[in-house]
Amino acid sequence: MACKITWTNEAKVSLGSILEFWTKHNQSKEYAVKILKEIRKTEGLLSNAPEIGRRCFRKDVEVRAISILKKFTLFYKIYEERVTIVAFISNAILTQIDEFNIR
Repeated sequence: MACKITWTNEAKVSLGSILEFWTKHNQSKEYAVKILKEIRKTEGLLSNAPEIGRRCFRKDVEVRAISILKKFTLFYKIYEERVTIVAFISNAILTQIDEFNIR
């Protein structure tokens, strides 16, 4: 049975900021649309096989991570019939962060 995909508010805000940045930076929505298409494809994969992401731990909480277009990382938690996206982060800033808030 396919899992339902949900996003935390923090993850939605982060995604929106990243899309806005790339739209302004490129003066076009083309790359932002590409990011969204890859996220939708990844959501489909996660819905059917949520274990595909690599396991990692933040603040003693197990989350999984999966790369999007080699430039972004989507962090998520698996529940019984649901996958919750808890963070969407640019890999350029990920290396500068010691910890981020995942609930």
